[in-house]
Amino acid sequence: DSRETAYFDALIDDVTARFPVDDSKLLATGFSAGGMMTWTLACRRGQSFAGFLPIAGTFWAPLPDDCPFDGVNLIHIHGTADKVVPLTGRPIADTHQGDVSEAMAELSTSGNYEAAVPSPPLPEGLTCEASRNSAGDKMTLCLHEGGHSVRAEWLALGYSALVEQP
Repeated sequence: DSRETAYFDALIDDVTARFPVDDSKLLATGFSAGGMMTWTLACRRGQSFAGFLPIAGTFWAPLPDDCPFDGVNLIHIHGTADKVVPLTGRPIADTHQGDVSEAMAELSTSGNYEAAVPSPPLPEGLTCEASRNSAGDKMTLCLHEGGHSVRAEWLALGYSALVEQP
């Protein structure tokens, strides 16, 4: 956890030093294990990114109990038929993938997300539920009927909803 987050700290420092990047518009996204890393970044580096877009990946069980979830903008996308990273997680060797609904509930409680809001315009096949906290941070869960997959239009959705129109 600490080595991974230190890597991303160094990566952001390097990219923003070498390229004309607006660091207030950074989006963390990842698919599968990359989605798991995206959740870790939301937990450990929530203020370093404009938003988080984990796809088909969540925390490993047990959920971290020390995330400073004082509010992040997050859209989680997951397939209801995903057998690689099922919504409820699955055991792998001596560990266990986390449960998406538990991660979303933890975020909802810790970030004080309460008010239901309309979800962003959706690509075909996604069904989403969104909420907002008093600071204006948005949390959205989007499901599709497919398996372990990612589509380019989901990345466009995330960038548009989380970075361009926060």
